[in-house]
Amino acid sequence: AEIRVYKESTAWIITDILCDVSKQNNNPLSKLNFNVACKTGTVAYGDSGNSDALSTAYTKTHTISVWMGCDKTDSENCLDASVTGSTFPSKIAYLAFEIIYNKYDYLSFNKPETVVLKEIDAYSLEKENKIYLATEYTPDNNVIKEYFDIENYPQKASDYWQVPQKPQN
Repeated sequence: AEIRVYKESTAWIITDILCDVSKQNNNPLSKLNFNVACKTGTVAYGDSGNSDALSTAYTKTHTISVWMGCDKTDSENCLDASVTGSTFPSKIAYLAFEIIYNKYDYLSFNKPETVVLKEIDAYSLEKENKIYLATEYTPDNNVIKEYFDIENYPQKASDYWQVPQKPQN
């Protein structure tokens, strides 16, 4: 029997965030011409290098997880510091996705109707550490677009950007 652990909107928002990871220029998955959600990880081993590097990436129909490391890590048996989850493990995942999607059709992640895109005031977020909606007066360079569950998006608009009041005397 299936048991729902997350709301559909939560799963989609997390996937959207993880798609941004794969789009970072240092990640080989960014070269794919379709969305891939990705979580990378790297575990340092002192000053010697890294003990583990991993990349787990998924599409709507396929999941690939690549781990690199040593069974027993010590200062002589560890990965070079240049090996991170965003390097070789993501490169292997990239090559696997290329092979898979040369054979299979790619299915896009579908945004549920319970997810809405809202414009947020970046200035208020930075200065007050609070999320307010942008207004028509918020300068474009202070607007961030973010996804929210329809039941949990900010309701209050920022009062920082307003038309100046005319002098009274």
